[in-house]
Amino acid sequence: MNPFHPYLATVADAAHGGAAQLAAAGLDTAGLLDFSATTLPGGPPQAVRGAIAQVRLERYPDPHASALKAALARHHGVDPAQVLVGNGAAELIVAIALAALGLGDRALVVGPTFGEYARAIQGAGAEAIEVRTEEPAVIREAAAAISPRLIFLCNPNNPTGHLWSQEDLDALAETSFLVVDQAYASFVDPEPACTPLGDRVILRSLTKDCGLAGLRLGYAVGTPEILGAIRTLLPPWSVNALAQAAGVAAIGSHAEIQSRIRNLMVERDRLAAALALQGWEVSVRATPFFLVRVQDAAATSRRLLQDALVVRDASSFGLSEWIRLSPQQPFENDRLISAMAALRQEIASGSPPVDRSPR
Repeated sequence: MNPFHPYLATVADAAHGGAAQLAAAGLDTAGLLDFSATTLPGGPPQAVRGAIAQVRLERYPDPHASALKAALARHHGVDPAQVLVGNGAAELIVAIALAALGLGDRALVVGPTFGEYARAIQGAGAEAIEVRTEEPAVIREAAAAISPRLIFLCNPNNPTGHLWSQEDLDALAETSFLVVDQAYASFVDPEPACTPLGDRVILRSLTKDCGLAGLRLGYAVGTPEILGAIRTLLPPWSVNALAQAAGVAAIGSHAEIQSRIRNLMVERDRLAAALALQGWEVSVRATPFFLVRVQDAAATSRRLLQDALVVRDASSFGLSEWIRLSPQQPFENDRLISAMAALRQEIASGSPPVDRSPR
């Protein structure tokens, strides 16, 4: 007898960037340059590495991540009770869905966007309804039509880089409870507000801007009542001791990280300008990552992999003509510029990238 919910059999995995995703296909990822995931080039600050080295691995981690919560609360000017730390923002997304949704419920996803929202909604037994728009009025109309319990919205959005204004968010919060994913907010200048309110929960990530993707570290900001409900769905010791120590050190290295982010944005502009000069259509907005129109994203991704370059095929977002690029260090970006120029010549000579893709 199978006691598990039958609808779980229809919940598909979401696609993600990152060269490590290719390991499942049997590829050796050691020599690849990864432009598919947005993380701080050069890795975490040295202070983070030093803090990790001091962790006593034989001891259980603080189940409340008290020191990290206190550091994050000071950073955002809120009370520690208004911060909840998780094993990456993805864990918190799942917990929010389970805490708020059930069979027969509906949740609205503003797309194209991160695939884990829909997966979490479906995993809770609810229906995920996507509306693809950058117009708040369209979202309000959709919310009025379906009465969702939650609205999931990424700000700035992945993969488009669209930035919603505070006025937009406040208006949407009048229609349904908002889950605002600000995973890339620290890359934006000025940074979007992170204020705990009763009509929304805000998600943040330390894995991207602090270069901690391998440790997994995210947090939620909201009222104590909202966070208390979410916390009941998190496993004990969800955030390991290494991640907690790294997070505290990363918050203490904020000035260094922000300086490196400014350099990253300069490289983004240089990379995007070089590709535009080659004749590619580029879409640059608020984030370090940006979209490039290549006609056949899957074929282009496979072709660039031959040059040991990993880019994000945006087909999983429903954007089959686009790839998403996240700039890295200057010498790495130069390699991508050269590879894209060669690809442009192949296309001009009548040899489309699909013809050279590995099978």
